[in-house]
Amino acid sequence: RKLTLPQLAREMQGTLSHRSFLLLLSASLFTSMGAGLVLSLNLYFNTYFWELSANQIAAFTLGNFLSAILAFAFTAPLASRMGKRPGAVMLMISSLLLGSAPIALRLLGIFPANGEPAVVYILLAQTIVSTALSIGGAILVSSMIADVVEDSELRTGRRSEGLFFAAAAFVNKAVSGIGIFASSMILALVQFPAHARPGEVDPAIVRNLGLVYLPILLGLYAIAITLISRYRITRESHAESLRKLAAAAERMEEG
Repeated sequence: RKLTLPQLAREMQGTLSHRSFLLLLSASLFTSMGAGLVLSLNLYFNTYFWELSANQIAAFTLGNFLSAILAFAFTAPLASRMGKRPGAVMLMISSLLLGSAPIALRLLGIFPANGEPAVVYILLAQTIVSTALSIGGAILVSSMIADVVEDSELRTGRRSEGLFFAAAAFVNKAVSGIGIFASSMILALVQFPAHARPGEVDPAIVRNLGLVYLPILLGLYAIAITLISRYRITRESHAESLRKLAAAAERMEEG
């Protein structure tokens, strides 16, 4: 079709105003901010909060590969058993609780002291599992966007998967910078010293970093999880959409 710019703009608005997609897009705003925050402050926590060595931090990076393998192994069976929305919500909640547990336990004074071998093993296992859960949740959210494509096609007569995924990718890239900016604000708020050396930072400052970081991270992901839980496309409604689209395609072929 030949479209004018105003026609294209109206079609884009009509497509992107899909309620379930807007819920997922809004959730992506908060998960992207949270991801940017985690990405920016991870090095500070590993270096100053946990006082890990460079080799130990490198092991955490290698653990991410194992996390990806685990996520691909359990995500599809979980979605088949629970459904995509309940599965995504469960994975995100589990990842959030498990990922924040070590910092919370340290702040409560019930985590092994830095330098003990148990610290590295606990953190490595926790990171691998929580990252796998997070990856699994992200896979299911992407799959939920794919389900929006058929629901939108049924309503508008247009198949717009490119537009949906481009909008989601744009939001993820653009908003993650806000989380990176927020991390610098947190460091300024707790008066974290520049060019600090591990083990030489005031323990009160390191503790304050955890006290400020944890509630912000929990709040961002709590909002995202709440939004995703309001997504309304179910396995049954998606199957019905596919049936109607197939029937419409058959009628067009017969016509």
